[in-house]
Amino acid sequence: MALVARVALRVNFLGGEEHDLEVEDEATVEETKQQLEMLLQIPIKEQRLVLNGNVLDNSSRPFKDADADGPVELLLVRAPAKSLEEFLNESLLSCSSADLPRALALASAHDEASVCEEIVSHENFQPHQGMLRDLVRG
Repeated sequence: MALVARVALRVNFLGGEEHDLEVEDEATVEETKQQLEMLLQIPIKEQRLVLNGNVLDNSSRPFKDADADGPVELLLVRAPAKSLEEFLNESLLSCSSADLPRALALASAHDEASVCEEIVSHENFQPHQGMLRDLVRG
């Protein structure tokens, strides 16, 4: 059985807050973000990890060649959740009563909770019979 190498990370916030954790040296950025989500309650979708000035891709494995002289210093930038307007623009939809149900299905599929909340409280939103039940079932 091979030993799993671990790498110490120091995650810094712009406000000066720091958190230390360890990951396997083969860990992806996404796996690291999962640990950070559990530790800090920051959703993965809102995390941007920066190493040496570069935003890390979720599928990359940047820690396997880490220097053992100390923890790898990362900057965690929290990306704001999308607004309803941003989501609709990206999806080429509008705030019409015809588009909002499609937007809700799309936002739900992409785990955009704040957008879903805005849609269901929007004055033009008119859910059809069973729509919300269908969304919950997935």
